[in-house]
Amino acid sequence: TIFDQGFAGSSGGVATHFNADRVSLPPELAARYPERILYMPFFSNPLNNHRHASPEFLRGGVRGGEGSTRESIGLPAGDMFTFACFNTGYKYSPLFFQAWSRIAALAPGAILWLLRWPEAEGHVRAMAAKEHAPPDSIVFTQVLPKEVHLLEKSRHASLFLDTFAFSGHGTVSQMLWAGVPALTSPGERIGQRIAAAVVLASSARALVARGEEDYVRMAAALASNRGAKAQGVRARLEAARDTDPLFDIPRYVADYERLLFATWDVLAASATPGPGIPNAGFGEVGGAPSLPRFHTIVAPRPPNPSHRGG
Repeated sequence: TIFDQGFAGSSGGVATHFNADRVSLPPELAARYPERILYMPFFSNPLNNHRHASPEFLRGGVRGGEGSTRESIGLPAGDMFTFACFNTGYKYSPLFFQAWSRIAALAPGAILWLLRWPEAEGHVRAMAAKEHAPPDSIVFTQVLPKEVHLLEKSRHASLFLDTFAFSGHGTVSQMLWAGVPALTSPGERIGQRIAAAVVLASSARALVARGEEDYVRMAAALASNRGAKAQGVRARLEAARDTDPLFDIPRYVADYERLLFATWDVLAASATPGPGIPNAGFGEVGGAPSLPRFHTIVAPRPPNPSHRGG
C-alpha cells in the first residue's frame, strides 16, 4: 500500500510505502519514517489541474474583465503593498505574527490581508496583538465565492506570506498559478515543508527562505521600491503558467506511473512469496517487516514542449 499524503505525515506504519519528494522529506530524515520512501522528481502532492478547476480565472484574465474594487471586497482603497495569507485559521501561530510585526515595521503602509474564517478572527487578532503586530495593519475580508476568488486574489494581493507551523499546500499552488508570488520558510516536519517543494517547482523558486530572519528580510525587499521585485516574480509566474513543472499535470502523471513501475520491479526482485506475504508483499502491511528497506527514485525527465496545461 502507498500512502499518498492525504495527511501531511507518516501513516504510522499502516502503509508500506510513502510518496514524497526530496524537499518535503529530505533523505536524511527518511529513517524517521516506518514506510519505504518513494521519491518523485519534483513534488509529491498531486494538485489540481487549475485550468480545469478554475476556467473562470482564464476567462476573466489576470487583469481583464470587470473586477471588483478593493473596497467592495473589504480592503482599504489605495495602491499600498498588500501581503496576504489565505491559509485556514488553524495554521496561524505566534511565530507568523512575530514575523509580520517585523515586516510591517520595515514596510510602512503595507497591510496583511487575511480571510474571515468562522470563529477564528477573534483568536487570530488576540494572537497578533500578543506579538505586537499593528492592529490596523491586518485586514480581514469574507471568504470569496469559488468562481471569483482566484481572480480577485490575483488582482489585489501583492505577495502571499506562508505560515510556519503548518504550511500552505493547495492554497500556495493556487496562488502561484494565479500569478501571486509566495514566500515560504520550511521547518522540519513534512507539513511545514510541502509549500517549499511547491514553490521550488515554480518560477518563484527563489522565494524559499532559510528561517524567520531570512523570511522577514525577503518580504521587506519584495515590498520595497513599490513592489518592483514582486512584480518581476509575478511576470515570470504568468509567463510560465503552462510550462512550470508544478502545473504540468501530464508530466506529473507520467512521473508517477514510472515510480509505480519502478517500485513494483524492486518488490518483485527482492521479495520471496511465502506465508503472510502474498503477492510478494505488495499491498500487504503484514509483509512489510520481512522486505528490505529501499528508496525508489524517479529522475526528472525533460518537459513536454507541447504541454498546454493539460
